[in-house]
Amino acid sequence: MAASCAPRHRSIAMGLWSTFIGVAFALSAAIAPWVMSDTGVAGLFRLHGAALALALPVCMFILPTDGAAAGQRTGAPRPHLLLQHARIYTSFRTAVPGICFLCYTVTAIALLTFLPQVAGATTHWLAVALPVLVMAGSVSAGWLAQHRVSPLQLLAAAFGDMALAGCLLAAGLHIGIAIAPAALLLMLFAGLATGASFALVPYLNGESAAQAQANGAIAQPGNRGSSSGPPLFVMLLSQFGTVAIALPVVVFGLIGMLLALRATRLQPPHAG
Repeated sequence: MAASCAPRHRSIAMGLWSTFIGVAFALSAAIAPWVMSDTGVAGLFRLHGAALALALPVCMFILPTDGAAAGQRTGAPRPHLLLQHARIYTSFRTAVPGICFLCYTVTAIALLTFLPQVAGATTHWLAVALPVLVMAGSVSAGWLAQHRVSPLQLLAAAFGDMALAGCLLAAGLHIGIAIAPAALLLMLFAGLATGASFALVPYLNGESAAQAQANGAIAQPGNRGSSSGPPLFVMLLSQFGTVAIALPVVVFGLIGMLLALRATRLQPPHAG
C-alpha cells in the first residue's frame, strides 16, 4: 500500500490499513451470531473460508506484481534470516513502529473481547460499537499524522489518553456506574495509537525496502501482543475481578507513551 500511493498519502494509507482489526471485530460481532444461530461455529468457519477463496482471485488479478518477483532484484545477496532480524530490531527507523504497536495489540484485542462482557448484558451493542471506534481512531490518525502532527507526537498523546481512559474505566467499575462512555473513549484512543504506529513506517522510512522491513517488525510484535494479551487479561480478571481489566491498559498505555516520547528525542533529523 505504501509503495502504491503517493508519498503525501502514505500516512493516510497506513492509517486506513490499520483498521483491519476493527473491521474484523465489527463484522464478527454483527454477523457471527446470525450465522451461528443456523449453522453453529462450523458454519462461521465455512463462511470465513469462502470469503478467503473469493479474495484470492481478486488479489491475483488486481494487485500489481512485486518488483522483486518480476526479476528486478539488485543482485545483492540477501543476508541470513537471523541477521535480517538483528538489523531490523537494532535500527531506530524499523524497530520503533513495531514496539509501539505491541503496546496496542497486547491490550486492544483483549479489550474488544472482554469489555462488552464486563459492561453487562444491557450494553451488548458495545461489541459492534467498540471496533467501530477503533476504526474511526485509526483513520483519523492517518489524516492527523499526514496534515497536523508528527506520528510520534500523536502516538505519545494517544497512549497517554489510553492510560487516562483506563483510569476512568477502573473508577467506573469500582463505583458501579456505567462504563460504556469510558470504554468508547478508550477504544477511540486505541485506534489513534494503532493508526499512528502504522503511520510511523513511512514517516521514518523513505525507501520501500525499509518500509517492508518496518512493516514486518510491526507484524511480529503485533502477533505476540495479540496472542499474549487475552490470556493476561483472563488471569487478571479471574484473580482480581472486573476492575483489573484496566490495569494492563494503564501500564501499557504509559509504556507506549514513554517509548514514543523517547523516540521523539532520538528521532533522526531528516525523518518525515
